[in-house]
Amino acid sequence: MNLYILKNALKSIMRSKGRNILIGIIIIVIASACTIILAIRNSAQSLVLAYQNKYEVTSSIGMNRDNLMNSFKEDNSKEDMIESFNNIESLTVEEIDSYGDSDYVKSYYYTYSLGLNSSNVESASDSLVKETTKELKMSPGGFGGITTTTEEIKNMKTESGEFTLIGYSSYEAMSEFINGSYVIVEGNVSSDFTSDTCVISEELATLNDLEVNDVIVLTSPNDEDIAYELTITGIYKENSEDASNINNMFSNSANNIITNNQVIINILDLDEDLNATINPTFILTSADVFEDFKVKVEEKGLSDYYTVTNNLEEVENATKSISSVFNYLTFYGNSLINLIYYK
Repeated sequence: MNLYILKNALKSIMRSKGRNILIGIIIIVIASACTIILAIRNSAQSLVLAYQNKYEVTSSIGMNRDNLMNSFKEDNSKEDMIESFNNIESLTVEEIDSYGDSDYVKSYYYTYSLGLNSSNVESASDSLVKETTKELKMSPGGFGGITTTTEEIKNMKTESGEFTLIGYSSYEAMSEFINGSYVIVEGNVSSDFTSDTCVISEELATLNDLEVNDVIVLTSPNDEDIAYELTITGIYKENSEDASNINNMFSNSANNIITNNQVIINILDLDEDLNATINPTFILTSADVFEDFKVKVEEKGLSDYYTVTNNLEEVENATKSISSVFNYLTFYGNSLINLIYYK
């Protein structure tokens, strides 16, 4: 019986040889194309997942400038505004630990930043700014267009410190180095995150003829007799759009000195009048939990002068192109599958 069916099938094929061969070729081509597209689509899907895993969803706490400016009255003087700003309580380690103790958070870290001077290092600033005595008008986003003289700016810099000392708790916290904004050009970052070491900018090193293993002396803006020595283990270069701004002689990070959290804690112990800024980063379990996390942080007493932010836009931009490929191949892959099915 089976042999009879097979013979009839062969006779039927031979009677319409050309048409059947053409149909066969078309089916093979469509099936091959469909197989290739499905394989590429699966690869694209894997890439999307890989990119999403690479770019973790993070949340930070920053200044809510809208609430800050709304709290200033029109008749406030410049001094009143600055005093009000200075009276805003900084985040504490205890508060950050409380926010990080959440089912929505996989892990978290924070960085310290502290303004300091130096007794043996000159800051990277335009010498023309130091010498001129012209009045500089603040931008429209400043304190109501109040003018500030160059001498006042110099005094404010001295009070806050000419250098920004930034302390990290681990390699994972060094986001600028991870994303490529900062690149080590000489030496390295010490693996001991309790040592009295630092990494300085290429501009600062060039300006002061500093090299790896040289020692810099940082001093308190409140009392120059309070000093702290750090050994340079590396030199970095800023690799960003801001660094190539032709309107600036130096990059924004020129006076940033990179160290570890323990160094800043030690300096704060020496001068209790110094105020360090803490910048926390929370790695969330997924993008879907951000709003819930934000509500929880606000319920735990976050000041109205602060706001909870995220990097969702950055993650979406990073995966946008590969997601477009995935969606394109999914559409045409499904179209080919439907074509074969209905034919």
